[in-house]
Amino acid sequence: AQAIDRIASLAQRAKQLELLSSKLALSNQELGRLNNMKTKFLSMVVHDVRTPLASIRGFSELLMKKDVGEREKQYLKNIVGSTDQLGHLISDLTDLAMIEAGKLKMEKTVFDFSYVARDILPGITINAQKRGVELVVNPLPEGLMINGDRFRLSQVLMNLLNNAIKFTPAGKRVELTMRAEGSGGGAYVKDSGIGIHPSETK
Repeated sequence: AQAIDRIASLAQRAKQLELLSSKLALSNQELGRLNNMKTKFLSMVVHDVRTPLASIRGFSELLMKKDVGEREKQYLKNIVGSTDQLGHLISDLTDLAMIEAGKLKMEKTVFDFSYVARDILPGITINAQKRGVELVVNPLPEGLMINGDRFRLSQVLMNLLNNAIKFTPAGKRVELTMRAEGSGGGAYVKDSGIGIHPSETK
């Protein structure tokens, strides 16, 4: 009798495992379908955004060739620089699969460390002004050559500065300091915001 009960129990467990395996297979199929939808959506977004972005850049460059003041030319240069930054970010969307796989593409070159900030400061300055935050940029190091991915480093610094500005009350300040450190360089962002909760720093 005990042997019969054990056989019945094993058969029941086998059926349960078979049911779970079937559900898991369906879940995997659904995940695959959703992943394909995400990929198609990103491809569509990249395609649809690149066209107006190219127009913005093209018309800005045409205006730069016109007889405009130096101040207006600098504004146009800032627009072109921002479109280039956005273009890089859009290209990253096409590499999403590599990013998810932990294979983010890095393009290292030797360049002046100060350009990490110079590439993004025009847009960051406007963001700070809109929020009523004082952005203080200490003298940037000149001639400090480093080997790294200029765009990625600028992207990291941009995120740090924008977050600092976002959480800093109007009338307060955000300060950027860049300096040589050993054989490389360091960038420091100081703000007057709420800070980071201790539980988020562990």
